[in-house]
Order: sequence, then structure tokens, then C-alpha cells
Amino acid sequence: MIDGNFYEQKSKINVLQIPISADESDPRGFAYSKNDQLGIDLYRWDIRQSSCPSRRFDLIFVTADNADAVDLSHLKKALTGVKSLRGDIMPVVGIFKKIESSKAITLLKDVFCDVRRMPRTADKMARYIALWLNYVNRNMLNKLKHRQLRRWNHKRTVRDSWLKKEMFNMQAQMFRIQHAIDSMEMWQRGRRLDRELKIAHSIQSILLPSKLPAFAGFDFDAVCLPAREVGGDFYDCYCIDDKRLGFVIGDVATRGIPAALLMAGVRGMWRSLMINAGNTGDIVSQINSLICNDLQNMWGMYITLFCGIIDSDAGTLMYTNAGHCYPVVYRAKSNCMEELKEGGNVIGIHIDTKYEEATIQLNARDVVVAYTDGITESHTGNSEFFGKEKLYEIIKKNSRHSVKYIRDVICRELDDFMGISEHHDDKALFLFKKSR
Repeated sequence: MIDGNFYEQKSKINVLQIPISADESDPRGFAYSKNDQLGIDLYRWDIRQSSCPSRRFDLIFVTADNADAVDLSHLKKALTGVKSLRGDIMPVVGIFKKIESSKAITLLKDVFCDVRRMPRTADKMARYIALWLNYVNRNMLNKLKHRQLRRWNHKRTVRDSWLKKEMFNMQAQMFRIQHAIDSMEMWQRGRRLDRELKIAHSIQSILLPSKLPAFAGFDFDAVCLPAREVGGDFYDCYCIDDKRLGFVIGDVATRGIPAALLMAGVRGMWRSLMINAGNTGDIVSQINSLICNDLQNMWGMYITLFCGIIDSDAGTLMYTNAGHCYPVVYRAKSNCMEELKEGGNVIGIHIDTKYEEATIQLNARDVVVAYTDGITESHTGNSEFFGKEKLYEIIKKNSRHSVKYIRDVICRELDDFMGISEHHDDKALFLFKKSR
């Protein structure tokens, strides 16, 4: 183990080596070798194989591949029988191939005066022995121990600082990875939702009449503009027979998918009831009864509805208004506006609500406009509302034109009014004109 002329010693130096690892154990339990050039007598003692040697020693060093293999209680018990040439002080040092700073500090705080990593060369090992004996001869073992404690503490601090930095970097990387995963999942969910909303928009578009029916003596037009992909405003019409045509316009008191689902249900109820239509009051009452049963655990959900039946032979409009914005009739002969108010409360609140119907006479060139509150309650950033007065003015000013032209003017005026402001509510228009 020791070679070279690094340390000259007049008298023999007795060094005891205690190997801990199995690879260094000696089957004889105790072995001896010497180096005449350095004046070192080296004894190897396997504490698992034989009893304590009787010789006195200048220095004891413990060797092992891994410092964790050192059992301090077992080692201290074995060392109680070892005799020292230095009186009560027993210089014990450790040489290990692998050691962590925390383990080195533990050993130094116990029986060890020094703890080092295994040197790569015999010359360096000789330097270690010379260093230890120098401290022993000068009674400075405590100074050596404190110096090594500071060294290993510094290493532990540096290691802990590095570990903290690595942990921080690892956590930051994990956070970035998790954020990327979350972003990808949100993007995928967003794409899936967009795809589903597009499908829902297509389905809702199918539910609205693609083409309004031709009906003797009347011209019809309509439009529905949801604030989102789907909405709760709707209109529909149905030819009951050759002489009668039923129509409806409604507004569900919410937006988006819930409103669209409820709108589809109300439209289906209205269509089924129109097949055997008697009067509008009975139709709306039955719809209210069905909706109240469905919405009894959904507080705040309700529907406003305007239902009408046109009789072409009589030239009349029977209607029921269930809490809806008042449709308006422009009377061409008197150049005045007439609001259609008769009916009852909104649908979905009270199951026993009674709805009345009313009938009005329609004359040539009269225009009927039914709309949802998304038209009149559209407002800009400064909270200025479009209002029904502006709507009535547009209807009056353009009453001599076709209903398609009137619809286009209303939509254009509404877009000009809103500008870049966001449309917060769904909008629907249903209008018709008696041609003769």
C-alpha cells in the first residue's frame, strides 16, 4: 500500500488498518507487512475474524469502499481493546472510496480525527500518513478534526445549495411540462367544444325554417342571430291548413347551450300542438304546463313567447303574448303603431297561469313585426340602448317596401348602432305584411 521515500522516520511507526468491506478482509484475521524505506510497520486487523492485537499503535485508519458500511457502535466496541502509543489519545482516521458529506460529519463528531476519500496513488497515501503523524506529534488532533469538520460542512452546504438549485430547476421544468400538458388538454378540449358547438349550430339552424311558406295575401321574412354559436331565441311557422298559418317567436331567459336545448324542446311542443290547433291561448297554456313540470328544479329559467294564427280568408290574426316583447302592427291607413299585449305571464313560472287570446283585423299594407329583447335592448359601451322607438321609426319609414327590405334595414341600422361593441344577447325578428 505504501511506497516511495516521502517520509523518513528514525523509529518504526506502528499503523493499524481495519478494513470494513468484505473485499479487504483477510482470512487469517490479522496480517502484517512493512516498509523499511518509510519505517512503517502496517498491521491489518479484520475485527470480524480475530481478537484485538496486543501491540501498541501510533495510528489507526479504517478503510471501506463505502462509509455507510461503518457501524460506529461495533467499531467503538472493538477499539476499546486497542492500545495506543500516544497515551489516552487514539488517532483514528477513515479512508473511503465513497462517502457523503453528512456521513463524514457524523464520523468526525464521533471517534474519527480525520475522514478522507481513498487516494489514487501510494505516494498520496504516504502523504496522508505523514500528515496524521505530524498532527499527532504536535498534539493537534482536535485542530485537524475541526478543520475537516469545516471542510465537510462546506461541501455539504455546497451540495445542498446545488441540490436546492437542481430541485428548483427540476420543479420549474416539471411546472413547464405540466403547463404544456394542461395547455394541450385545454386546446384539445377547446377544439372538441368548438367542433361540438359547430354541430349544435348546424342542428339549431336546421330547426329554424330554411324557407318561409308562401301564404295567400301575405309576405313573410325572419332572421335569428345568436350571440354565441347557439342561442335561445327562435321563431317558427306551420301551415295548419290552406287557410290558416301558425307562427311563434320566443326567447329563453339564458344564453348558450342551455338556452338552445330548452328552445328545441319548446319548438317541438309548439309544433305538436299546432297540428290540432284550436286557439292560441290553449296552446300556450299547454306549453306552460309541460315546461313547468320540466323546470320545477331549475330556478330562474323561463321563456317568453308570442304565438299567433293568421286566417287568410278572414284577414285576422289571433294571438297570445306570454310575457314577450310587444309585437307591433303598423297600420298603413292611419300611419300609427299598435302593440299586441294580450296573453299572460312568462312561461315556466306558475303551472296554473291562464293565457287569453285576442283577435285583430289586418288590412292591406299593414305590417306586423315581432322581435326579441335582443333587438331593442342592444346597447353600446356608453349604455345607450337601441330602443323600441328607433325600431318603430324604421318600420314606419320603410313600411311601403317589402318585409325583406324592412328586415335588412333593421339589421343594418342595428349594426351601425352597435359599431365595434359586443353583442351580448340573441336576436330574432319575425315580420309579415298583408299585401291586399
